[in-house]
Amino acid sequence: MPISLNISQHRELPPLPIEASTSKQQSLVNRDPNNTLAKLPKLEQKIDSSPTINSNPAAQLKPDSSKASALTLDEAMSAMRLMDKDKAQGSFTLKDGRSYEVSNGEVHRQNKGNQLTRLKEGLVKLIQGAKASSSDAKKLTQALAQGVGKSAQADSFVKSWHTSQFTEPKSISAEMGIRGHQSNADFQFIVHTAPLDHLIAGKGVFSASAESAMASWDVACTSIIDQNKTFTYGNVGVILRVPEQNILAASPEDLMSETNVGLLDRTEELVNSADKGKTKNAYAAMPNHQRTGMLKNEIAKHARHTNTPEQVLKNTYEMRNEILICTSEGVNIHQGEQATAKVEIAGIFLNDCEPSYNNQHLANFKGETLLTKDEKYAIFKAHAEPLAAQLGIPIVYLNGQADTAEAK
Repeated sequence: MPISLNISQHRELPPLPIEASTSKQQSLVNRDPNNTLAKLPKLEQKIDSSPTINSNPAAQLKPDSSKASALTLDEAMSAMRLMDKDKAQGSFTLKDGRSYEVSNGEVHRQNKGNQLTRLKEGLVKLIQGAKASSSDAKKLTQALAQGVGKSAQADSFVKSWHTSQFTEPKSISAEMGIRGHQSNADFQFIVHTAPLDHLIAGKGVFSASAESAMASWDVACTSIIDQNKTFTYGNVGVILRVPEQNILAASPEDLMSETNVGLLDRTEELVNSADKGKTKNAYAAMPNHQRTGMLKNEIAKHARHTNTPEQVLKNTYEMRNEILICTSEGVNIHQGEQATAKVEIAGIFLNDCEPSYNNQHLANFKGETLLTKDEKYAIFKAHAEPLAAQLGIPIVYLNGQADTAEAK
């Protein structure tokens, strides 16, 4: 049973609208609503008393060159998550011609794919160097390792956000810890940004007690980024280590969510309030139970956004996406999953970019002068380096684009 959020603000988080079956004899329809497994040729779809897909160890995925049986990468990822890694074996082909072998709990690539795929990968290696990573096999192996879940919708959403899907900042800090150094490594982070003046003042996520500060918010807006889509809201922020069960909603677009709704001490952070003073007075006049229950209604608006990391990034275009996370511990949100755990700060980053044309145009209209790329770097270096050393976490430089700019 979902429980009310019981922390200092006493705000409630709703259970997400995902049904979890309590029966071990789940149907393929419930566990595989998109019928992804049917596209895997010759796969014996059989369920025994332990609810696993492909439960017959001898079942083979026969190679098939027909277009009807070829999968997209997203479909293959979904299929891997529905399988038992200890029993799944065979082969399958993606629509771009790449073939993969599944055996011993791992997925291995068998060929180079079609001509277009080879050209694309050749360009990547030309640009990024000979060590450019072909990580789809690794991602498919990670998806296979997540195992069979309790409900297809709940499991594919929650398990897809497992921490194994994300890069540990320390593992790439030797390259990405240097400004302007283009890394050959793939990466995938969940990030949260804050204003540059917060870094200067050492407050919020840029304080020595940053993790405690985040926990007091209940919910935080974050984004998922990788080496191809590095769009962040602000220029500076933190890289987070987020337990999978803490993910509330995931959208490739900005949800304009109001995670500070109902908090008297955070009305200045509201994004949809034109008169924040008036809003604060309205909050103060509300009965406590009404004000503290506003977050529950806000999160419920966005709970339908249950995209996987792959789906979010695939549909992210030119601006940040939005991932809502629970920052408090001990909250039962997803049926059949563990209660939420601690969100940790794993790194500090600068998205090292000049202000966008739109931000510069708006600043000109308002009569403001924006900080240049080099000016932001100087401030970041002066304040982020000692903080990172104090917290024992790395600094990472991103070569992407921020949605907002910083005025002088």
